[in-house]
Amino acid sequence: MKKISDLLFKNIFWKLLCVLLAALLWLVCINVVNPIVTRSFSNPLTIKNLDIVESNGYILLNREELENQLISVSVRGVNNSFSQVSANAFAPYIDVSPIDYLHQTNIGTNQPLIVHVDRIGASAMSNFSADSIQTNPLTVNIRLDKITQVSKPVTVNITGDEMESYVALPGHTEPETITITGPSTVLNRISTVSVEVDVTGASQDVSVKLVPQIIDVDKRDITSQVELSEEFVEIRIPVNMYAKIPIQQNYTGSVAEGYAVTSISKSIDFVEVVGTKEDIAKLEQIVLPDLNLSGWTATDSRSFDVRPELIDTSLSVVNGTPNEVVITVNIEKQIEKEITLNAEDIRIIGMSGSEWEFTIPGGEISFVVKGLAEKINAFNASQVLDASANVSALEPGTHQVNVSVLLPQGITLGGEQPVIEVIVAEAGADTDTDTDTEADSESDGAGEEVGQPGEDADGETEQPGEDGEAE
Repeated sequence: MKKISDLLFKNIFWKLLCVLLAALLWLVCINVVNPIVTRSFSNPLTIKNLDIVESNGYILLNREELENQLISVSVRGVNNSFSQVSANAFAPYIDVSPIDYLHQTNIGTNQPLIVHVDRIGASAMSNFSADSIQTNPLTVNIRLDKITQVSKPVTVNITGDEMESYVALPGHTEPETITITGPSTVLNRISTVSVEVDVTGASQDVSVKLVPQIIDVDKRDITSQVELSEEFVEIRIPVNMYAKIPIQQNYTGSVAEGYAVTSISKSIDFVEVVGTKEDIAKLEQIVLPDLNLSGWTATDSRSFDVRPELIDTSLSVVNGTPNEVVITVNIEKQIEKEITLNAEDIRIIGMSGSEWEFTIPGGEISFVVKGLAEKINAFNASQVLDASANVSALEPGTHQVNVSVLLPQGITLGGEQPVIEVIVAEAGADTDTDTDTEADSESDGAGEEVGQPGEDADGETEQPGEDGEAE
């Protein structure tokens, strides 16, 4: 025992010092000859078990982004261990097979997943010893989504100008709707499914096959992000002849007594139609049903649909243009005013060459005119266009002769036709005698009134009756 104790503890200081120096020497040799180093490798990220996710009806939205992402792998080990290790010996990957409920309920949002590292090349890596392997970044974000389907109608957008006098009608597609398959977050943002057809110079129907374009709410083309049930859709666009057909409106009846029509207007003067050349040539105008103005006392409007006039033809109203015409009749109340006219201003017809003498004892005549306030208030005797009395057929005696008064447009007689007293006597006879004082109120056919064209003695507009004469 003493020998063993002496062996262990005799000169213990020197023995410990020797051990320490030996350890230091070993460390120096190791770090000089085969030091511990850290090497970095950059390799693309791979995704494992993606088929399991897809078989469950899910899709990895950022798959392309992940597969193109480079991951830095830092490996720490002795220097000699790296001599037979290639740059792609450390392959970073993520395993999407254990995606749980949390990921499935966070559709379309970023969810972190840990990056692992595979050691590639078994023979080279069998003697490799690494103190640590670390990736940068440690995790990557995945965005998971559910694969769904929606059906959308296909819209036809027409561009270009047809041949002159032709117009393209709304197009038809076959099929009218298509089924779109893709991520729910993508499908939920679809705005339009459309095709664009150029009809420049077209004078007949246009038929084409096109791939529908899918546009989202941000006006981006997302066609490449989805699958379509139809590779192409067939589009047919009818191209017909175009024409403007004038509108004709007839009026019957008279407005109420004391009122006048100031103007009549139409919302449109023409109807824009399309159809065959033959049907357009047959339709010279569209005649609307008669508008009866009887008893009207105020401005009013009536609407007429022109489409019934196109029944039994190939014609139709151009899409987007009016198919109704609104007739507006402006009516205003008339006022009356008394006008006094000097007898000397009345033109006497039939005195020249007569064997009789004619005397007009009265100095003036009065009559009533009517019309719209604007005109009547400004009207006076000097504006009478003409006043005349025809005495050519009168025999000696005292007569009441009708005076024909010609008035400006918009002003008519408002009461009885004015008359003037005319005394007819033999040449040289005393015209102051009271003989034959009975008036010839019928004026023996003389003095026919010259009034407004198309007006009777009361100034009313004549309306055609059933027998063709003024009512």
